[in-house]
Amino acid sequence: MKTQIEKKLKKYSAKQLSAKLEKNSISEVEKEVIIEILKSRGQDVSKWEEVDTNEKEVNSEDLLDSMKKEVDEFVDSLIEEKRTGVYNQVMKSLGGNFYSDLDDLLEEVTEQQLKEALSFKGIKKVSEKIEKSKTTPKEKSADDKKSKSKSIFLEESEETKGLKSNSNVEFKAAANSKYSNQFIKGVVVSVYKCHNANFKEYCKISTEHGIFYKRSKSVKVL
Repeated sequence: MKTQIEKKLKKYSAKQLSAKLEKNSISEVEKEVIIEILKSRGQDVSKWEEVDTNEKEVNSEDLLDSMKKEVDEFVDSLIEEKRTGVYNQVMKSLGGNFYSDLDDLLEEVTEQQLKEALSFKGIKKVSEKIEKSKTTPKEKSADDKKSKSKSIFLEESEETKGLKSNSNVEFKAAANSKYSNQFIKGVVVSVYKCHNANFKEYCKISTEHGIFYKRSKSVKVL
């Protein structure tokens, strides 16, 4: 049936076919065929093509979710690689700062902010060049001690009080977070010291509500 309609309508000029669409007194099959014929003749038929807005919204949401997941994984890698400078810039691009809760930022983030955050993935890790200099044994010892104090990941320290990877912990969510002042339980993923915060100790915690970054002293080991 569609073939017969197509043979019939191909005899009309583009102007006549457009007029039929304007009148809107044709069947859905005829409308579909006319649009196909006009397209083949290089005519603009965008005003008559129906746009599935629901499908567009779904695709947009899927894209945002995918980008959020990519940002989450990127931030994890920055922490593991001790790239605090880039981490700080990524958090700023998401509308927060170094101490912001990533999950809270991702709740309100826009597509443009996500794109900006992911743009930092192109920055290569800069390896610091250490100049060799003559030092006495005592000076070397002091340098070694200083270097050791700057280690991102900790085995144990006075502030951790037994806090380490896989520790079951409980903490109070920030007042301005989604889970305002609620006590949340989770498992420690890693413990580290932040160079940009005078080496204050933090821990990354996995919970049923997502990932949280909390000061070690505000976390209770269960």
